[in-house]
Amino acid sequence: MIQIERLLIMRLDYGSLAGAFVGAIVAAWGSATQAEQLMDQCFENLAVRSGQAHQRSSVEAAIDLTSCELTLGETQQAIRLPQHAQAEPAKASDEMPASPGGTEDLAKQSQNPIANLISLPIEFNTISGVGLSEARSLNIVSFKPVIPAKLGSSGWSLITRTIIPFVNAPTSDTGRQAITGIGDINPQFFFVPESKNGLTWGVGPVLTLPTASNEQLGSGKWSGGPGAVVVVTTDNLVFGAVANNQWSFAGSSRRDEVNSLLIQPFLNVNLDGGWYLVSSPVITANWQNSDQQGQWTVPIGGGFGRVFPIGTQQVNATLQAYWNAAKPEGEGTWSARAQITFLFPR
Repeated sequence: MIQIERLLIMRLDYGSLAGAFVGAIVAAWGSATQAEQLMDQCFENLAVRSGQAHQRSSVEAAIDLTSCELTLGETQQAIRLPQHAQAEPAKASDEMPASPGGTEDLAKQSQNPIANLISLPIEFNTISGVGLSEARSLNIVSFKPVIPAKLGSSGWSLITRTIIPFVNAPTSDTGRQAITGIGDINPQFFFVPESKNGLTWGVGPVLTLPTASNEQLGSGKWSGGPGAVVVVTTDNLVFGAVANNQWSFAGSSRRDEVNSLLIQPFLNVNLDGGWYLVSSPVITANWQNSDQQGQWTVPIGGGFGRVFPIGTQQVNATLQAYWNAAKPEGEGTWSARAQITFLFPR
């Protein structure tokens, strides 16, 4: 009995050693077929190393079989683990968004004025036929940084849009051709809930600060009022409107009071490759003007744009032209707008 127990222990030890030996070879070779061949050799080695030249009992054969089955299981596990480890990076790579789809999604975000997207638009506007001379133009370069901020876990965001204009305007002073300087800064704040079913909206205060470097470049008044934005996004359309009305509440008593409405409807039709068609006229009404002077400015027109990378920086570039179907006295007839927006998706 003692001799049989020693023999069983020896065979179990040899089985473990054979299993370790096979596992090492299979891990190096990475072949399941070679592993099965080595398992066949395992049974032969067990019989030889145990010194058994005679036929083994059924109990001993069962022990040897169990040992080899355990070894085969360990070997198969050793084969599977490296394959799983190699599959993980491939899975992560597969989940990366395709370049065209990513560009189209980014285009839609950049067309939404209250999207959760940090951006820096730089806009150039030129308006011809301003003032008493049809040959004179008003030129404005505006910086319009947009900064979103999450308001805790409420699901709401605060979108801050600030318009900082630099103006080159014709003047009535015969000794000067134009006045150049900074205009009135226009900060806007919109409280925006989470978007649902492609609908995004926001409301908040809009202000105008009398920061103009020359009185002819600004209103000379502190103004403010309510603002609202509504945006609808579908498969290839982004459309909506921005609106606000402001009243003056402080400032120089020598300057006219401010009571003005601004409505900017916008429609973007997205095409392939980041290209899109766009129309976003800025419609205004100066309620201080009489009917004879004209209260409304109503541009008609549009243009095109594209979202594309410059190196690693994503940008959105647009070019548009408008004709004023209605305008107050002294306002220009035609206008052109070019804009490049630096996008910083998170």
